[in-house]
Amino acid sequence: MKHHYYLFICLLFFISCNDKEKSVAINQPTRDISLIQREIFQGDTSAYLELRNFYLDDFSGDFLFWALYMSNKHDYSKAHYDVFEKLVISYVGDITKFNDMDEQTKRFAKEYLLKAIKSGHKEAEDALKLIE
Repeated sequence: MKHHYYLFICLLFFISCNDKEKSVAINQPTRDISLIQREIFQGDTSAYLELRNFYLDDFSGDFLFWALYMSNKHDYSKAHYDVFEKLVISYVGDITKFNDMDEQTKRFAKEYLLKAIKSGHKEAEDALKLIE
């Protein structure tokens, strides 16, 4: 009987390991990243949001290029705010620590925050209240 119990436990362990390999991470894109990036170059905001979700928890700075591109090339409101947020969080970890950044980086980040506000981005208005 003990032998069957151990065999059953091993079988459950094996099955659970196989199931994990098939699962997809929450932020994992369902399409090829290069295809999403090509669509962003065309100004596709849905593709931008898909890539943004992929980079949601990534603070390496890789997403900053795409936020800058959509902000500067396509004047996309969400991207204006993403530039601000990515810069601040990458630099000091939290918007409430905005004033701990050097002056030049603060000016650059605030420029994008103000662009977001000008384009009607509500979260940007709230962030401005936090940093002033």
